[in-house]
Amino acid sequence: MKDKQVLVRSAQLQDIADICRLCGQLGYPVEESGVASRLKTILADVEQAVFVAVNQNGGVIGWVHVLQVLYLETEPFAEIGGLIVEETFRGQGTGKMLMQAAEEWAIKNTLLDIRLRSNSIRENAHVFYKAIGYQHVKTQFTFHKRITG
Repeated sequence: MKDKQVLVRSAQLQDIADICRLCGQLGYPVEESGVASRLKTILADVEQAVFVAVNQNGGVIGWVHVLQVLYLETEPFAEIGGLIVEETFRGQGTGKMLMQAAEEWAIKNTLLDIRLRSNSIRENAHVFYKAIGYQHVKTQFTFHKRITG
C-alpha cells in the first residue's frame, strides 16, 4: 500500500528498534528482546500480522498488529492488537493506511468483522476510529491478575 511518501509493508525483524520507540511514545516502554521474541512468534503465525508504515527515508513511522480471535460464542473476527503512529505524522493519513492494511488482511482471511479496544482517555483516537467507519459498541471494564506458577 503506497502514498506519495508512505509505504505500508509487513513488519520485519529489523524494524524492532523503531517499533519499540513507537511503543514508548504511546506510554508503553518495552524491552527490545521481548518485542523481538514476540514479533518472531507473530510473523510465524498465519492468524496474526504486523504491518509498518515507512516514510520516504525508510524510517518506520507507525505499526498495526491484527489477529484472528476465536471465541465459542461468536463467529471468528479480526482484532486490532495495537496501532501506533509517530506523533509528528498523526493526522496525515498514516493511521488510515495502516488500518486499511489490517482490514485487507482480515478480508483475505475471510473474517467479516474487525474490532478494537481503545483506552477511554484516548479521545483523539476515538475521533479517528469513528472517522474511518468504526462504531462505539460498548464500554467495559478490563480486569487483570498476575499469576505465577
